[in-house]
Amino acid sequence: MRHTEVIFCLLQWFTLLLQHSIGSEFRNARYRSSYADYLQENERTAMDTIININDYEAVDTMDGVKLREGDIAVSSRSEKSCFAQSCLWSKSVDGHVYIAYTLSPEYTEVDRLTIKQGMDLIERDTCVRFVPRTHQRDFLDIQPKTGCWSYLGSSGGRQTLSLQSPECVNSGVVSHQLMHVLGFVHEQSRADRDKYVTIMWSKIWKGKKTHTYTHRERERERNTALARY
Repeated sequence: MRHTEVIFCLLQWFTLLLQHSIGSEFRNARYRSSYADYLQENERTAMDTIININDYEAVDTMDGVKLREGDIAVSSRSEKSCFAQSCLWSKSVDGHVYIAYTLSPEYTEVDRLTIKQGMDLIERDTCVRFVPRTHQRDFLDIQPKTGCWSYLGSSGGRQTLSLQSPECVNSGVVSHQLMHVLGFVHEQSRADRDKYVTIMWSKIWKGKKTHTYTHRERERERNTALARY
């Protein structure tokens, strides 16, 4: 190969590398300007990841599922029925709460290990145990659908939990969604929120203020019931 051809190939390679680098920087800058203007990479929480993936600023639905507060899936049934003890998972006679689950075959082995790590984060300090489904009527069907979302509490029967792969498959996001499955809402929606959290209303995106409303009476009942876990 002649020197001119070698130089030409190197120039092509360098141009492609530069374009990729610029594109990556543009995408990163776009992400930072759209949401995390003041966040360093190591400061991002599971919710920051969820907001970015679910395109929180633009949509309130994923795969035709209506979302509340960015990642809580709701239906007419779940909106009306999840209060007090009605949406809690049953406690076994041995004192543990066993939640059966299935994993989509579309997940890789690494995905499966990561999802298990998210489950372990909850199991480590609670009586909750996640077990592969055998015959259970009520169970989680964990699927790589669009976005990161789950229903609140137990809805009965097969219950979808979406963990888009690979974006939503990290242990923090997994444990966040599993907390919703257990019946927990976001911090800003707690009945006693105002004792601990200051809401900066001027910083909330247009049309999203309803996501910071507290669910006072229903939340008080649910918090009391959640003590059973």
